[in-house]
Amino acid sequence: MNKKILSLFFALSLLTTQTAQSHTEILGGELEFNVGIASNYVNRGVEQNQGQPAPFAGADFSYPIKALGANVYVGTWISASHGVNTSAGQGYTKEWDNYIGIKKTIDIVTLDIGYATFSYPGLYDHNLSLNNAEYYAKVTIAPDKKPYTFGAAYSLDDSQGVLNDNGQRSDRFYYEFNATYDFGPVQSKISYGVWDRDTNTSTVTLSKEFVGINFDLSYIYADRAKEQTSQLTQGSKDYLTLVATKRF
Repeated sequence: MNKKILSLFFALSLLTTQTAQSHTEILGGELEFNVGIASNYVNRGVEQNQGQPAPFAGADFSYPIKALGANVYVGTWISASHGVNTSAGQGYTKEWDNYIGIKKTIDIVTLDIGYATFSYPGLYDHNLSLNNAEYYAKVTIAPDKKPYTFGAAYSLDDSQGVLNDNGQRSDRFYYEFNATYDFGPVQSKISYGVWDRDTNTSTVTLSKEFVGINFDLSYIYADRAKEQTSQLTQGSKDYLTLVATKRF
């Protein structure tokens, strides 16, 4: 793990060029890009790249709807991701996500609802059992001039879930509670998430911006459920990950 984190710091040293702003104004909205690398890509308590460092990149465009007092947004994100569909032996090397949503702030409360798709290029067209989509809703409470926030999120599958060993699909949900605290030199976040019939995940993250790059150091404890999809293994596991992100 130490070698992975040191390698990540070395790779991100190439991204230390400062920019005047972290977004570009276009067509009345804002366009922002991001690029980075994770020492280990772990999502909802599950490793997505077989424990190897995962480079990623994405783009987000937001546009204000003045009549609603809200922002609509669309985005795309791609990351190294490696796995094998056990029913066909077909591997993939990347994950590609796309999403669209609307975000509105009312006093100290921010609401965010949207729709996301997750695809794995490399799978044959007749065997897209890993590709999926979901609706999501998030709420964040951020008291004015306070160094802390509270949040919750809920996602509901819209693709009948991922194919399991028995050749069956079923919709699944995910919910999460989280809180942040700004200590000044570093920012912190704790979260607890439950992925239906799969994984309960507790995460503690410390974040720090340095030379224009945001670093997130996380301790993740994943408690695996008994009923799981074909690629997952039973039991509990913990991870120490470092993610470095440059936005421009």
